[in-house]
Amino acid sequence: MDSGTVSNIFSAIHHAFIDQDIECPNEAYAPRLIVNDSQSGQKLLSVIEHELQHCTEFAFSVAFITMSGLVGLLQTLDELRKQEIKGRILTTDYQNFTEPRALEKLLEFQNIEVRFFQTGTNLGFHTKGYLFDEGEALKIIIGSSNLTDHALTVNKEWNMLMVSSHKGAVASAISDEFNELWNHPASVELTPKIIETYRERYIQTQKQG
Repeated sequence: MDSGTVSNIFSAIHHAFIDQDIECPNEAYAPRLIVNDSQSGQKLLSVIEHELQHCTEFAFSVAFITMSGLVGLLQTLDELRKQEIKGRILTTDYQNFTEPRALEKLLEFQNIEVRFFQTGTNLGFHTKGYLFDEGEALKIIIGSSNLTDHALTVNKEWNMLMVSSHKGAVASAISDEFNELWNHPASVELTPKIIETYRERYIQTQKQG
């Protein structure tokens, strides 16, 4: 990692966690809280779009994905497909909430690997993390937002954006945890057959709701 990037991260951490009166020379490296705010126009969706447009690869781990949440990112994801930017998305059958049609849409992107964590009756899965590799730095968003429309644009949500080198302890821990879940025996490659099997449970849950 070049000295300029290291210096920017140091200054941003000092500003964010030690003294906000200390100037942060490059706001792009500043850790910050992201909330959906109609008055300022800030939305987590816009931040994720921005980070996707500047990454060399990405990884998401989210419990729930809905079609309405995915729609806002489709244009950006299509641009990444054309640029052959690779991504990994890990989601789950937890509470049978993720929408089958959103899963089907994700399968259309050949540059994105999707795995489906099958929770069964004994496991819970409620992660919400977004990782963007920018080469010299890793940007990480962790908080309360799943990949749903309201969580990305309207709901009162708290999400923290952090910037780290790849050697940072927190970044390493998050990457290791993602890879552990990705390679977990309960995590399977998403296929049309997996979606069809899951769809039956999803429909039954919707009827009961």
